[in-house]
Amino acid sequence: MQFRTLATLTVCSLALSAAACKKSKKDDAPAPSKSPTAAPAPAPTAAPAPTPPPAPAPAAPAEYTAEQIFKANVGLGRMEQADKFPTGEVDFTGAIAKINDDPVGEYVLEFDAGGGNVVATPILGRDAFKGVKVGDTVHLVKCGLTVPEATKLTLANCNRK
Repeated sequence: MQFRTLATLTVCSLALSAAACKKSKKDDAPAPSKSPTAAPAPAPTAAPAPTPPPAPAPAAPAEYTAEQIFKANVGLGRMEQADKFPTGEVDFTGAIAKINDDPVGEYVLEFDAGGGNVVATPILGRDAFKGVKVGDTVHLVKCGLTVPEATKLTLANCNRK
């Protein structure tokens, strides 16, 4: 036990003396001379110009068609959708392609988004849509976005304009 302690103390003292020697060598080094033959200090360089901020994203349309809203949302996850549509709502105008009026289910208006794609809007208040038929153009406001499926985007809680 005493041998280990003695060995540890020896190693520590050698390490300390080596560090002290390095420090004393730095202290012994001559100070740099300030003779007139010394080269002048280089002039400071100018800082690079700040990078201009990125251009703002183009403004979103005030009102979307079925094709526009489907293309704007296809392939987006919930986070990307929140970045693109901060309020989570859009205004929508389209010609009705199909009306699903299930007596025990939902009243759903479907709009053709091109290429076999559909934008569907389940309607809660049927009275506001009384008398609409296939081919009529309707204006919907404050439609909530959902994550699109492969060929279908559902807009929820739309109100008629």
